[in-house]
Amino acid sequence: MELFIMKQVLIAVPFPPELLATIRDVSPDIEVEQVSFSERQWPDGFSTDAEIYYAAGVMPPLELAPNLRWIQMHWAGINSLRDTAVWHSNIHLTTASGIHAPNMAQYTLAQMLAWAHRVPRWLAYQQRSEWPKNRWSKFLPDELYGRTLGILGYGSLGREIARLVKPFGMKILVTKRDARHLRDDGYTIPGTGDPQGELPDRVYPSQATRSMLKECD
Repeated sequence: MELFIMKQVLIAVPFPPELLATIRDVSPDIEVEQVSFSERQWPDGFSTDAEIYYAAGVMPPLELAPNLRWIQMHWAGINSLRDTAVWHSNIHLTTASGIHAPNMAQYTLAQMLAWAHRVPRWLAYQQRSEWPKNRWSKFLPDELYGRTLGILGYGSLGREIARLVKPFGMKILVTKRDARHLRDDGYTIPGTGDPQGELPDRVYPSQATRSMLKECD
């Protein structure tokens, strides 16, 4: 069995120095190089001997990265790589699926609360230095309690959204391609999400998305 020894790492994400130091401390055999692709494309003629590439989207022509064996994407999705030379190569492709769920779920909840509590309207009046007379009707908030939330796709992000909104007393409906298997075996940050699929009040197959949407607020 071939020993998978990794030495040179190319990083195309603006990690801070302390994070780069943490990566270098993993092993004295790791050599880390950080680059910036300002044009959102691989620079003409730029070649690398790296075996590992931490990427934010820009892919190298394989002839300019002959030793490449592993690409770790900064994002969860890799659909943009389909039918590319990298996709059809023997290079290992891994993603960051699961690690962004808390941040994105908190953003989603923040937007829900902002709209329910008329925050955009507050800010608009504030910017105009206007204090309306009919404040009650303009700023009276809605409650999330008792509302029905629909989540399209029950992956890591959807599961973390469900976990955050459940204490608000919302009814949770979700769609899932395989509605019979609710367990999530992907990466989940400990203490987040819904790995066992216990939070939804009802799960719809993807084909029934329109039916689910009719039940949502």
